[in-house]
Amino acid sequence: MLAWLNRNEEITPNAADYRNAASIKAAAGRQGYVVELPDCLIAAVALRLDRPLVTGKTGDFRAIQRTGVNLAIENWRHERVP
Repeated sequence: MLAWLNRNEEITPNAADYRNAASIKAAAGRQGYVVELPDCLIAAVALRLDRPLVTGKTGDFRAIQRTGVNLAIENWRHERVP
């Protein structure tokens, strides 16, 4: 397990990520979506790093996309989500 962990980059949210996550959560709420703050933070980090968000649970992240956030999602269980 440690060998696998050592092959991966550790990503730490920064202060701007937390502010962006709060903005994402607020935008989703204004549109009637309840998105948990940790998911908003994950999305904010992916946006900052300009990387796709890879997940098997796309529901909250699709709600984030519907707010106008240009978040790329890849579902590891299926093909890429546009």
